[in-house]
Amino acid sequence: MNLYEFISHYGIVGLSIATAVGLSFSTLVNSISNEFILPLIGILFHVRNIKGYNIKIMGNDFGIGIILSNILSYLVLVSIIIGVGYYLLYFFTSKIREIKLETDKEQLQTSKEILLELKKFNSKYYN
Repeated sequence: MNLYEFISHYGIVGLSIATAVGLSFSTLVNSISNEFILPLIGILFHVRNIKGYNIKIMGNDFGIGIILSNILSYLVLVSIIIGVGYYLLYFFTSKIREIKLETDKEQLQTSKEILLELKKFNSKYYN
C-alpha cells in the first residue's frame, strides 16, 4: 500500500496516528540502544561513556560514540521490523495453508461423492 492509497483509505487521521506510532517506536528503539546495549558495549571495552567517546586525529575530535549509537539504533530498528515481518509472514502463510488444506479436503470429499454416484449409476444401468 503506497502513501496515496493509505491516505485515501484511512484519511489524514490514519496518517497522523501512523506518524505518532512511528515516532514513539523510534524513541523506544533509541532508548533500548542507548540505555541498555551501549552500556553493555562500554563494559566490554572498558569505556565509561561510550556515547561521548571521541577519537583525536591530528587535533580533531571524531565523535565515534555518537556514530556507534546511531548505527546501533538503526540495527535494532531493522532487526525488530524484520523479526515482526517474518513472524507475520509465517503466521499468515500458515493460516492460508490451513484454509487451503481445508478447501482441498472438502473438494476431495466432493470428488469422492461424485465418483461413488457415478459408480452407482454405472452399476445400475450397465450391469
